[in-house]
Amino acid sequence: MSNQEQTYLVRRSGERAGRLVQAQSIEEAAVAWLEVADAEDGELSVIVRPCDGHDEHCLVIDLGTGETRQC
Repeated sequence: MSNQEQTYLVRRSGERAGRLVQAQSIEEAAVAWLEVADAEDGELSVIVRPCDGHDEHCLVIDLGTGETRQC
């Protein structure tokens, strides 16, 4: 994991619009996005893409614990 923050585009899986998030990792970006997302209890799938790259990462976030796992 890098100690340097980068910008990530994070969006709910299945949606086109997202938000830019500053974070040190893909997982941190997904959890930081939750702080501004309107989410219900349970799990939420999000897509995270570094703004300087093209690879998208799908993560499932446990809304109770904040833990992430790959889709």
